[in-house]
Amino acid sequence: MVVQRVKVGGLNVDDISSQPKISNLVNMYYGESQKLAEAVFSLAHKLQPSIIFIDEIDSFLSTRSSRDNEATRMMKTQFMALWDGLLSETESRILVIGATNRPCDLDSAILRRLPYKVQVPLPNAAQRLQILRIHLKDEPLATSVNAGYLQEFANRVEGLSGSDLFEICREAALRGLKDWLNAVEAGGVLNL
Repeated sequence: MVVQRVKVGGLNVDDISSQPKISNLVNMYYGESQKLAEAVFSLAHKLQPSIIFIDEIDSFLSTRSSRDNEATRMMKTQFMALWDGLLSETESRILVIGATNRPCDLDSAILRRLPYKVQVPLPNAAQRLQILRIHLKDEPLATSVNAGYLQEFANRVEGLSGSDLFEICREAALRGLKDWLNAVEAGGVLNL
């Protein structure tokens, strides 16, 4: 579990994120998922004001179905009960935020507990260019990769998310490293 101090509206707030992701609460051992959920909410209580951020919330709080196994059903029920406890406390200074690319997959009971929904659209060309620049700022680029090249690339990749662009930059950097290692190895300078 990672707890970090963040500034929200000028206030210092503890952000409770987990590594691995909080969406990995479903544990293979019976009863452990409920204990993990209790630990998250208990920590949030102790550190308030705090934020519980759940990335990919749909991965474990999706619509309940008869196909859910007992452990999954119990974990979802426990998580929602703990969340209800927060909502009933008038002095609670804990905010639960969920992020998903698949809001239609969320359980209706979860949607009721999330009073505000904010849809973040895919980036436009200018935003894609900014994202590319951020991810490439520390990378050595070929001389052919100039501002015009990046602008043209940003214009051509409409429909990609920031995450997609990050993966493209990461893959390009890895390919560059692999090409460099292959060239060095072929020259006999480095033998791996």
